[in-house]
This record gives sequence, structure tokens and C-alpha cells, in this order.
Amino acid sequence: MAHLPNAPVKYVLGVVRFPLVPDVDSFAGIVQSAIGKEFRHRRNEKLAQLNLRIEEKGVELVQEDVSLWQFLSEDGHWGVLVNRGMVGFHTNAYVDHADFLERFLSVIGKVVAAAGDSIQQIEALALRYLDLVVPVEGDELGAYFQAGMLPASAEFGGLEAMGGIQIVNFKSELGPLKLTVIRKPETVFPVDLHSPLVIGNQWSLKTPENMDFATIDTDHAIIFNPPAELENFDFRTKLFSLREPIGDIFLRITTDHAQAVWKKKA
Repeated sequence: MAHLPNAPVKYVLGVVRFPLVPDVDSFAGIVQSAIGKEFRHRRNEKLAQLNLRIEEKGVELVQEDVSLWQFLSEDGHWGVLVNRGMVGFHTNAYVDHADFLERFLSVIGKVVAAAGDSIQQIEALALRYLDLVVPVEGDELGAYFQAGMLPASAEFGGLEAMGGIQIVNFKSELGPLKLTVIRKPETVFPVDLHSPLVIGNQWSLKTPENMDFATIDTDHAIIFNPPAELENFDFRTKLFSLREPIGDIFLRITTDHAQAVWKKKA
């Protein structure tokens, strides 16, 4: 199920993990050669102390002493990430899930073809979505979430709630899925995503002032143990299957009123 035409998606990250390559810089060179026509702009070409991870707890960017390469599109809104046996694809210009996944599949196909025999197995796939929910004038944030989904919504004797967080961990047929709803966070991007990478891309978002708002952070991963063989591996089916529960959850935790507002704004 797709997001609504004007759903508040602000950032999307997709990652495919291969067995570790012996030389990440050489691997980055292979990737650059494969995608160079479309992703020739290299802002923050090589980022130290930053790593992409896919684990049972989700997909995240963590501070580690690891080389992370990035290649950006000419408009600066789409980026390919490369580190030790991992290729990521992210954007702050999301249109819909089909557009994003088709672009990601194109990158994967070019990388796999260029890498040849150096990539023979797949260890994991993951997707992560970040939504920013800001009520329109005259609305309350609570009108956008189903009961029990908005953190810090209980009454405490007149005390003013400054924010809150709710984390729900699921297990789908494919693998771990995590839903995090954060009310009035200090930064729109979660701490791990609000990294030198996002800041350097100028993708940071101004935190809404003097109003109630929330972010919805959802990620879903499939981890192959043992690793899956690359030959005849169906990336398309797996990625679209990973995406479906993310869209379903988004529609289930938000209200008909919220969805009507987003449809009007489309």
C-alpha cells in the first residue's frame, strides 16, 4: 500500500548488505564507475567515523571509525552510500514508494553488474522511512493519530507534556520491523540520522516552533542467515514486500482526518 499523495515523508533510506569486501575504497571506485553518469557529484566524498548497519534492531547510521563514501545526484537530493560490503540509497525528495524502489533497484543492478564475481551473496536488505506530522492551523496533533499511538497524550494533573517517545518492535514474515513515534523531538531527524552526512547534504529540517508535532520513524529488514546466493535473487519482490508493511502501519496509526488533510494538500 502506498503513502498518500502528500503524506509527510521527509527522508527514506534503503540498504543492501553483501559479505564484507577486503578494500572498501576499491569497492567505492567500482560503484562510482557504475553509477557515475547519474551520481557524479561527490559532496562529502568520504566520511570518516560513520557506518551503515542492518541488525535485528533495525537499520541505522552509527558513529564508527569506518570509511563511508557518498555520491550525490546533480540536484543534491538523491545519494548513493558505500561502505564495507554495503550499498545504501537515500533521498529527501521522496515521491512515492514505487519511484524510490525503482531508482534503488537501478543502482543495485548497476553495482552488481560492475562488481562481477566479487559479490556472490546477499546478507540483508532494509528500508527506513521518516515522516513529519504537523497539524494544519486549527487542528490538534491528537486528531492525526489513532488512540494510544501519540506519546505523552495522557493527562497529569495540569502538567504540560514537553514530549515523549513510543517504540514498538514487531516481527513480520520477512524480519524485524520497528515503529518509533516521537512527539516534539529536539530535531526532526532521529539522533542517528541527524549525522554529518545529512547535515552536509543540507537535508536537515527546521524544528517546528511553538506547536505540537511528531515524527514517525519506521524501518523493516530482512536478514539472511545463511546469506542468500546472488544468482537469481529477486531484489524487486523482496524490496516491495519490505515496503508494504511500512505503508500499512502508517495508515493504521494515523486517522481518516489526517489522511483527508493530506489528500487535500496534494
